[in-house]
Amino acid sequence: MHKNVIKLISIYFLISISHVVLASELVILTSASNKQELPVQDVARLFLGKKMIVADGNKLVPLNLSESDPIYEEFSRRVLKKSVSQLRAYWAKLIFTGKARPPTVVSREQLIDSITNDSSYIGYLDEKKEEYNIRWIIVD
Repeated sequence: MHKNVIKLISIYFLISISHVVLASELVILTSASNKQELPVQDVARLFLGKKMIVADGNKLVPLNLSESDPIYEEFSRRVLKKSVSQLRAYWAKLIFTGKARPPTVVSREQLIDSITNDSSYIGYLDEKKEEYNIRWIIVD
């Protein structure tokens, strides 16, 4: 009887953890004043240093979370189409050749603060931030 209770508790715990993981969303964040369309492909080009100016002629500056943040790997895989190690190699080559510099790494709090206060920044999180003056785009 005791083993069955432990098994049931373990199963419940695993199901509750998987629900939390599945519930997170990957969202791209920009200032609420940015009204232009921003396809995910353009976001990828911004974060890979291939593009700085968006369709409406404004410059967007990408902000990255640190590699230790769990959403960093998901963003790299889903939006940039690269693993973390591929991304490190990509940036090492561009830095060495002087062609580009990687996005500035900031904390989640700095990301929200920067985007809220300056319309030239763009970033990503795993949740909507409706309480701030931020526009978000859900990544499918």
